[in-house]
Amino acid sequence: MVTAGVRDGAFVGSGWSEVAETGNVRMRVATAAGTIWLRLPAVADYPVALRVDPFPRPLGATAGRLPVVEVVLNGVPLGAITLGWTPDRVGSYAVTLPRTTVRRGLNRLVLRVRRADPAVAPRVRPGLSAGDAIGLWYVRVQPATPGSLARSPSRYFLLN
Repeated sequence: MVTAGVRDGAFVGSGWSEVAETGNVRMRVATAAGTIWLRLPAVADYPVALRVDPFPRPLGATAGRLPVVEVVLNGVPLGAITLGWTPDRVGSYAVTLPRTTVRRGLNRLVLRVRRADPAVAPRVRPGLSAGDAIGLWYVRVQPATPGSLARSPSRYFLLN
């Protein structure tokens, strides 16, 4: 598990801000692409929970434009997540890192914020307009899915 905080330096790569504290929660912010380094023990399918929110967090129950985050593992695009917004909860997104892109050892997970079309969403503050940044709370990698080491490589991934 990689949690935003003072001891995340071995896992957090380029593209992230310093740790930001909001109340009792710590997060890192990315306005373009943020890298997370994951050490995985074997080539297999790994379920992952991403806990991210739009940044800055919307003030009310309704949000303006929400960020779209492209998920890339070891240079291979896995898909995109359109973030949701609930004022009472941190966003949680389930992703499966497919064995076809996983390496034994160090893996590079990139969360890339899709840039808005300036004609659609004029910038008030570059990088911090609605939908232009994300706050990462943590990344949790679950153990490899049962049987994923033994079966043939999958061409598909699951992105909820």
